[in-house]
Amino acid sequence: MTVLEESRAVAGLLDKMNRVFLEDVSWETYQAILDEVEREGRRFRHTYDQGRLEIMTRSGEHEIPKELFGLLLFVLAEEMNRPLFVGGETTLRDKKIKRGIEPDQCYWIANEPRVRGKIRIDFRKEPPPDVFLEVEVSRTIINRLAVLAALRVPEVWRFDGKKVQVGVLQPEGQYQWGNHSPSFPGVAIGEIGRFLQKARNTDHTGILRELRRWVREQLPKAD
Repeated sequence: MTVLEESRAVAGLLDKMNRVFLEDVSWETYQAILDEVEREGRRFRHTYDQGRLEIMTRSGEHEIPKELFGLLLFVLAEEMNRPLFVGGETTLRDKKIKRGIEPDQCYWIANEPRVRGKIRIDFRKEPPPDVFLEVEVSRTIINRLAVLAALRVPEVWRFDGKKVQVGVLQPEGQYQWGNHSPSFPGVAIGEIGRFLQKARNTDHTGILRELRRWVREQLPKAD
């Protein structure tokens, strides 16, 4: 079977299944699968780790908090006057280490000047996003955090349906979890979880206004 045939076969499986997990997938086949899926105008949450590929469909349980999570970060950046380049669901991939991952949302903050104005980002030359948002409401087979660490993503903000934790990459290649972000010093990022919990039953613009008030209350304490 050719690479093109393999990629089309996988795309066909995604029409019937919520999750596809494959092993011994070459880098070329992985790239072809992404191209095939994008050609058809579909988006799936995927992780590639040295030949292992997991692709999952997106559900409302995942998408609603994902979108709101990104909006909350945007408000936080605006209130704290932090530069921001929105990467959205741009796939992070590195052929050299054979790893790739699609974020729920990603952002350049400290490194915003290095990617400003770029439509396509070459991760061989440009830094990874400063903050990677992860909504983990269903268990994955592949360890996404290990892939992110290998790609040297400095911060992961993770929402598990109840709470938000900030993982800061350590020199030994592991994430240390806590409540604070180097990108937004002085603000208890973990508190964002309580705003996300309201996503199903509260007007989302109201949630953003509430967060904005809360951030303004926090800022004097950060000085």
